[in-house]
Amino acid sequence: MRTIIADTEIGLCTELDTFCREYPNYKDILNIDVTVISDLCKTNVVLQMVNKQNAKVQLGANTFTAFKNLLLRGHGADQIGGYPVLVTYPAVMPPICVANVEAQLRHVIQLIVATGKLTEEIGIALGIVKLINVADLSQGTPDLTVKNSSGGHPIIHCTMGDYDDYEIWKDTGTGFALLTVSSKPKFIDNSALPLIGVHALWIYKTIYRYKNIQIGNWSHAVSIAVYGTV
Repeated sequence: MRTIIADTEIGLCTELDTFCREYPNYKDILNIDVTVISDLCKTNVVLQMVNKQNAKVQLGANTFTAFKNLLLRGHGADQIGGYPVLVTYPAVMPPICVANVEAQLRHVIQLIVATGKLTEEIGIALGIVKLINVADLSQGTPDLTVKNSSGGHPIIHCTMGDYDDYEIWKDTGTGFALLTVSSKPKFIDNSALPLIGVHALWIYKTIYRYKNIQIGNWSHAVSIAVYGTV
């Protein structure tokens, strides 16, 4: 389960509005400081108003530019019907809020995650957790790469996407066995290296996991030579 922050203006506007609308249904479970939530919801009111006004301003700018062009270079048969209506603020304006909506929402999400009470169901309802299509996950194949670190230990890198983690299987010459499960794209295999002056071939393969079970396809096997160092 991964939390998300929308990367478009419209998406962020929708995500914040969804969160503020749905949070009261889960406030007793998550129990985040009421002042923090109140400030975020005040920000949401401003954001929704500004987003609507911005659309009107852009439309109004196009309309006024067309009026100006007609005035300057319109043909004789063209008629100016009247002045365009200028965009005005709503009669009642919400109190101004702090800057950086994205940072404010991100902070609240971090507080929620820290409670340990965020479930996938709650996260999806709040709009802060992506709805995962398991059918798509079942088609995934890890993009696995391996290289040596400066200390000689292999650095394993595997793309993560929407998966929870991935299993790393290792073959040192006796067949593949589970080495570990990693929830981060990069993992350093700190297993003991060969004796000084001796080299060995280690082979790795990975498979994704979702909700504690394997899912998708195995990666291709990647081999790397490791050497004993002083």
